[in-house]
Amino acid sequence: LTRVGEMRTAVEGILSSSGLIVATETRHEGQIVYETTEAITLTDRGFTFAPGRGEKNFETFAAGDVLGRHADEPALAPYDGVLMFPKVPELWKVGSPVGFLAKRTR
Repeated sequence: LTRVGEMRTAVEGILSSSGLIVATETRHEGQIVYETTEAITLTDRGFTFAPGRGEKNFETFAAGDVLGRHADEPALAPYDGVLMFPKVPELWKVGSPVGFLAKRTR
């Protein structure tokens, strides 16, 4: 069983919400849909994921959970959702996302 279709839909959603492509609405009955709302961006202050965070795609979190830290400042989850497309630290660049926050829309 392949998840290529699901991944394509997720990537198209991210590109659409970023304004990089124009979305086409193709939904399947029973499909879970997430909307990307913001990126976790690496700054000059650095960033580290909290222990056990940032290791897998669609990792769930609850509002108020500590997702990581920018220097000594905690990065808190603003709502219940999932972490999407966390990058491995070897691919991090200052000014670029290290992962995205998304919430379920249906």
